[in-house]
Amino acid sequence: MFAIFKKLSWFFKEQWQRYTLAILFLCLVNILEVIPPKLVGNAIDDMNNGSMTQEGVMKYVIYLLLVLIGSYLFGYLWSYLLFGGGNLVERKLRSGFMGHLLKMTPSFYEKTVQGI
Repeated sequence: MFAIFKKLSWFFKEQWQRYTLAILFLCLVNILEVIPPKLVGNAIDDMNNGSMTQEGVMKYVIYLLLVLIGSYLFGYLWSYLLFGGGNLVERKLRSGFMGHLLKMTPSFYEKTVQGI
């Protein structure tokens, strides 16, 4: 399974910045997804203590919206970088393969395609 990573090491060396950013954004998304339960827990604690005000509710709603927007943005970025890299390697491999096929002589195809 891991042999494919060794075969594609040239691509990962070439695109290391893309994958480093993708992993960084993925970690950021995971951190951001832990924050909403903590905010809701703090809001419930404030309600139980009787210290919740209308400004406090607005504060929690704004924090939740900011975390939601940040989580969505960074989630989009990490998936774009990661899966975009997959499309990029596919395009490079197909282009290289097609270039190799175009370099072959007609006699190669005459011998190879006989059985089809």
